[in-house]
Amino acid sequence: MTTVVGLSARYANFLVHPLLPGPGVCQVCRGPANTGYPTCRPCHQTSRILGTDAADAVSFPSL
Repeated sequence: MTTVVGLSARYANFLVHPLLPGPGVCQVCRGPANTGYPTCRPCHQTSRILGTDAADAVSFPSL
């Protein structure tokens, strides 16, 4: 029987845990953001175009 680890092993190089909250981390997607800014550029542009209710948190699958 195939396991989850067996099926996901080939994706391990890009399915990584999100960054921990703190300086330089986007508050929405937990990706890298420039120091002094609460969100990364893509999240900032999305909220500017679609409004602040577009996404207040984003979740990505990870191991």
